[in-house]
Amino acid sequence: MVRHADVAANPLIRASYPILADAARAIGDPQIRNRGTIGGSLVHADPVADYPAAVLALDARLTLTKSSAESRTVRASEFFVAPMITDVREDELLTMIRLPKPAAHSAGAYAKHSLVAGDFAIISVAAQLALDNGGRCERARIVIGATASGAAPAVRASELLAGKKLDDALCRKAGEVAAEEVEVSSDIRASAQYRRELVKSLVPTTIRRAQERAGG
Repeated sequence: MVRHADVAANPLIRASYPILADAARAIGDPQIRNRGTIGGSLVHADPVADYPAAVLALDARLTLTKSSAESRTVRASEFFVAPMITDVREDELLTMIRLPKPAAHSAGAYAKHSLVAGDFAIISVAAQLALDNGGRCERARIVIGATASGAAPAVRASELLAGKKLDDALCRKAGEVAAEEVEVSSDIRASAQYRRELVKSLVPTTIRRAQERAGG
């Protein structure tokens, strides 16, 4: 029941999970952010929503509870089954979202492109990085939102960054790889080719923002 506005403004979330605060700030307008909740958005599972890419990048765990108080926990990667469909059963409610404790020198960022500010994403990008003491990328999670299947992990693009120093050339390459591996489609708002170009553009800038926040 935590509202988008509270996620965006909470000091602990902004300090430890800035990727989630980014996503909350990108949602709709002040009226929506002060009424809608993170739980409601996740269970709705709109393929162009902002939170799914962020919680996938964070590898969040979601607790589903029955009226009998019996609970089970699923990973975000198992929670989203298909556009508008989740693993929540008829007799369950989403009652908790668990986020892994952030490691030292880790941070994330989220960005999206939409027709107008606050609109649903044409394409969005979530990037979560962990750096070593020398500034090299130990691990990365890049997720592309608003694809043909909703939020989709860019696995090959993420693996490309592991063990390397993040420079402009590598970040651009990650954007190119991500644009090739995720499935995008055409609709009345944008063509598939335009979406691929957006992925190429947004991935490098989002990685760089996450890197800066992580102290790299």
